[in-house]
Amino acid sequence: KYITDGQWITDPNNNLIENDGQGNINSVVFFPDFQFHLPAYRDARKVYVTGTFNNWNRRDLRMQKVNGGWSLPVYLRDGTYSYKFIVDDQWITDPSNPFTRTDASGNTNSVIGFGETFVFRLQGFTNASHVQIAGNFNNWDNNELIMEKTAGGWQLPYQLSPGNYEYKFIVDGEWMNDPMNPFTIGTGNFINSCLAFKANHIFSFDGLSDASEVKITGSFNNWSKDGYKMVKKDGKWTFPIYLSKGKHLYKLIVDGKWIIDPANPLWEDNEYGTGNSILWIN
Repeated sequence: KYITDGQWITDPNNNLIENDGQGNINSVVFFPDFQFHLPAYRDARKVYVTGTFNNWNRRDLRMQKVNGGWSLPVYLRDGTYSYKFIVDDQWITDPSNPFTRTDASGNTNSVIGFGETFVFRLQGFTNASHVQIAGNFNNWDNNELIMEKTAGGWQLPYQLSPGNYEYKFIVDGEWMNDPMNPFTIGTGNFINSCLAFKANHIFSFDGLSDASEVKITGSFNNWSKDGYKMVKKDGKWTFPIYLSKGKHLYKLIVDGKWIIDPANPLWEDNEYGTGNSILWIN
């Protein structure tokens, strides 16, 4: 909105508006990078598209009637998405998309993906009947992603955007961390495997060989006290991570004690007078 001499107004030159759910109307501007299109069904009264990109909200994204069918431009960041069309309350897969995935409940959804593919692999467990994977990349939906059985275990190709992801495998209903991935986040019964896809920085520390546990936390994970748990190998603690361009503040949590990075001369003071280490990603 514009604020003109204290009065809030929508953009008079923009016909694109929406209700914010509080009774207010706001102007909208967006830059779509993908267009959903459903051919035919010209006699339908209402058509919506819904999927993992909007938490399967069935009345959020109403499609527009165009020549030859229905269309809706949207913005989707790199990743993998399951979706369906809702034509006058009837749920259908995309007839123009041959790629589908059947979830653990037997529902078949259309699937689209953008970005590079990472292959999740679980070695062994060849006697298991069902193996799924869930993580923050699919809102921890334990019903959606069924892994494919291979000669030596299970796998699932999945397109992701660069970032840090938490996940677990579900083997015949039992949740477990990735036995081949030493990097985790969390404590107690809430520990998840951590994947830094397209990692562009590695936190590494030499002088803490006597510590029993070292975590890294900062502005990149909302200063979580659980932090990312670093792994010690040959006396060195490491953790790979993907960080956006710009400035990041961080600290180490060494056996429960918060300290600045002793190997990094860049730091700034904070509101507690204890300082934060600084990392710049170009």
